[in-house]
Amino acid sequence: MLQFPLWWNGPPAILKGWLDRVLTDGFAYDDSLDPQLDIPRRYGDGGLTRRRALVVVTVGEDARALGPRGLSGDLDALLFPLTHGALWYTGIETLDLHVVHDADGLDADAVRHETQRLTDRIARIDAEPSRPYRRLRDGDYPADLRALHPDLAPGRTDLGIHRIHEDSPTG
Repeated sequence: MLQFPLWWNGPPAILKGWLDRVLTDGFAYDDSLDPQLDIPRRYGDGGLTRRRALVVVTVGEDARALGPRGLSGDLDALLFPLTHGALWYTGIETLDLHVVHDADGLDADAVRHETQRLTDRIARIDAEPSRPYRRLRDGDYPADLRALHPDLAPGRTDLGIHRIHEDSPTG
């Protein structure tokens, strides 16, 4: 579990520094090529596979301001560099974000409510599905490893293209 306050629309710098020091080549990912697939071990196949992460973030705004059309941007998009670019890159499956909105103004009853909400979620966490990000080894990214295959999510450029969508025949 990672828990932090949203700071200038991202994790605090100290958390970024910790990730830089811990998620290192040879430990969290491997730049050497998989001998069978001739691709590096990352994006679902890093050194930390079979691990899951719950990201708990406290924010000072309400759900509308940090929603898909919110003034401050969509929180999932703001934290994509963490959930996809750091955790999934190293093989860690991420769960949906756990967000405490308006955290800077919670009274005692609201704190108890948020504590119970997180406690309840943790109690059920083993049954919770992880985010279905595309794995590098599954062939959705052509051999040059630079962009999603053009037949997948055609015409779309949003960050959601990196998720496998079960309702779409092409992902």
